[in-house]
Amino acid sequence: MARLLCGIYCGDHSGEMDEYAKWMGVPPDLASVHAGEDNLEAFVALDFDLWSNEWMGPKCITLPLIWGGVTLADAAAGLCDAGWKEGVAKMIGQESLAGMNGHPKTDVVYCRIGQEQNAGWMKWATQNNGQEENFNIAFKRLVGIIRAADTENRYRIVWCPNIDQEPAERTYPGDDCVDIVSLDFYWQPEFGAPSDPLEAFDFMRSRSDGLDWQVAFAKAHGKGLSVAEWGVSQDNAGPYIKAALAFFVANNYLYANYWNSDADYKGKL
Repeated sequence: MARLLCGIYCGDHSGEMDEYAKWMGVPPDLASVHAGEDNLEAFVALDFDLWSNEWMGPKCITLPLIWGGVTLADAAAGLCDAGWKEGVAKMIGQESLAGMNGHPKTDVVYCRIGQEQNAGWMKWATQNNGQEENFNIAFKRLVGIIRAADTENRYRIVWCPNIDQEPAERTYPGDDCVDIVSLDFYWQPEFGAPSDPLEAFDFMRSRSDGLDWQVAFAKAHGKGLSVAEWGVSQDNAGPYIKAALAFFVANNYLYANYWNSDADYKGKL
């Protein structure tokens, strides 16, 4: 059984990864990084080589499915193909992924596409708007472009709904274009989660599209498991974190990326 990889999101500022590693006493296994989504130029830039000089290890990349100014219908119709191809070429050629200038070349790169689509806050959201089919078609198109460019078969495609939103199955694009079923979940007592840490983790397991659902869905489709984002914001979270670790290990999760940032969610440890 492979060891669970412990990843981290530390924001977009130089020095954050070193600060975290010093605080923990050990570097993480993975760095979670996000490409830009404001417009085509931000997507194509793929500027997460900000950490080139401080992070030499593997990455989990989050790619937006679309960017500002286009719609899911546009993407499904092929209008984003040229932009995707340019951005994907830049991604695969990045020195920190391609093993250049002293960076070790990693065997596997995890690539999460269009995360949290079943909620309402992303540009590619499908919640209550009838865009599920366009999401699925667009997802397939982008995966096809990545796989055509990935001549070494290093990239693993990650599909990642959010816990307890619109039923995630509606936006599952198919077994042929997904390698890993992931999930984003955060402990938020202010939005109804229990304040007791062990009760809170049980709540995360049993919620709609929660952890128990994720495990069952991935196994039914023969896919790997991961957590792309998770976090705590309470000082009493020790038992919750231990329960999460035990659950991830017992169910053979590949990796779990902690949100060590106060951007959007106050999870910095």
